[in-house]
Amino acid sequence: MKKAYIGIIILLLMLSSCKSSYKGSDVCYDCGFNTIWNYTLYCDNAESYQNYQKIIHDSAKYYHQLFDIYHNYKGLNNIKTINDYAGIKAVEVDEAIIELLSLAKDIYLLSDGSFDIAQGKLFALWHDYREAGKTLNAEEKGGLLPTESELQNAYNAQAFSHIIIDDENNTVFIDDPNVNIDVGGIAKGFTVEKIAAELKDSGLESGGISAGGNVKTIGQKNNNETWNVTVTDPRNNTYVAYDGVLTLAVKDDMSVVTSGDYFNYYLDNMGNKQHHIINPHTLKPGNLYHSVTIVCQDSGLADALSTALFNMSISEGEKLINDVKEKYHYDVGVLWILSEENNEAIEDIEKNGLRIYMNDNFAQYLK
Repeated sequence: MKKAYIGIIILLLMLSSCKSSYKGSDVCYDCGFNTIWNYTLYCDNAESYQNYQKIIHDSAKYYHQLFDIYHNYKGLNNIKTINDYAGIKAVEVDEAIIELLSLAKDIYLLSDGSFDIAQGKLFALWHDYREAGKTLNAEEKGGLLPTESELQNAYNAQAFSHIIIDDENNTVFIDDPNVNIDVGGIAKGFTVEKIAAELKDSGLESGGISAGGNVKTIGQKNNNETWNVTVTDPRNNTYVAYDGVLTLAVKDDMSVVTSGDYFNYYLDNMGNKQHHIINPHTLKPGNLYHSVTIVCQDSGLADALSTALFNMSISEGEKLINDVKEKYHYDVGVLWILSEENNEAIEDIEKNGLRIYMNDNFAQYLK
């Protein structure tokens, strides 16, 4: 999936005595979404841990296939299937796809198109240039940029209107053969949320999952400790936050997701970084921030918001957060790490040479 290594957040689980009799931790390199999964689960015994572990591995692989835009799988209608039948017929899909697309549509509308999964053609164009650019960078050469003509031909301002979601019959129909869906900006967070719910339904009361920067805490941590999550310095992958390490003082479920410009990118002929978060309004990689971190209860919502806010000014982003609260009744914390190109007039903080801005809901989680 495209959004493989964006949210650079590390879940740090304290090694201390706990009310559950068994604590298990592991790392999975092939669970899906081309990223590393790690998790720590507090449970009754080794057998229950193994059962929960199986849920994580099996569900992550299933959702990876379900939201895949590159491969078909026997007996499974996925996002690629929907794209394959664009302009031809409606495709019956798993309810999870309907749920994901409906959430994506909500954020598309609330963000005035700053988050747009219907721009698959545009994202695919940049993906090809990015992969070619990485190869050239490995040869110590600069990568090329799409031409303005290529960008305009790939972009469709009305693309989302061609996605027909029928939640009664669980079908999706793209009525324009030139429109493709790409859910890379939401699929991983949505999956983490689904897996956390499945674990809780199976009896897990305490644990944490981190999938390529999408962090989800499950229940209260043992001994009423806080879950510690660190936000990476976008320049060199060291910790950076208001006080160096961001600590979430949460006693129940919470999600933390970051979108950033510092992993999936290439350098062009001018030495400029061309990363993977494409702004549907400019048709180019967003340049306002190095990263945007979201804290809220729902990981799928956090994933979509981190992408949307990356493509919006802070004033626009704060309006979006207010609209999200009105619709979903979630308080959303946001940390913006501003780029050198961002000249918005705000009272930001300088930390370790970085310009940082956060809203009140984010500041409450800092120790």
